[in-house]
Amino acid sequence: VYVVEDTLAVKRRVKIGFSNGNRFEALQGVNFGDQVVVVGQNTLKDSVEVRIVDVDSTLTMALKEES
Repeated sequence: VYVVEDTLAVKRRVKIGFSNGNRFEALQGVNFGDQVVVVGQNTLKDSVEVRIVDVDSTLTMALKEES
């Protein structure tokens, strides 16, 4: 997974425990409060600068435009 440290996406190796569909328990590699990249991670590379956006606001705006 990638986590954001300052303004960089940093790749971390994660040990997975229990999984249920699209939810996974991370036993090692991420900590409470880490900002985990959940959109666009497939095209990221380690130590690339990223910008954090408010996903909830983006989705709300996108839904309003579609209506």
